Amino acid sequence: MPEVDVSYGEPRDRLGRLANDLLEHFRAMPDADGVQVIVMLCQGEHRQTALDGFEESSEALVELLVHLRAIFAANGTEMALAAVPRTDPRAN
Repeated sequence: MPEVDVSYGEPRDRLGRLANDLLEHFRAMPDADGVQVIVMLCQGEHRQTALDGFEESSEALVELLVHLRAIFAANGTEMALAAVPRTDPRAN
């Protein structure tokens, strides 16, 4: 699994700036009050996610899974989740 770089505050790269600009545009909309937003951008191997309106990022994950489940259902399939414990290679 690729390493994930997490940052808060000012964007540090182009995709971060684009995601932040999208959030700013959304916040400026008159009907945006109280709406939670997840922005996901991809370009090649680069990914950027920006969140707004969530107390914790774990809340955004739950909402993302609910939306994915609905997408699967709309396509006639079912999404199932299973927890897989991490294996620490140093434990052996």
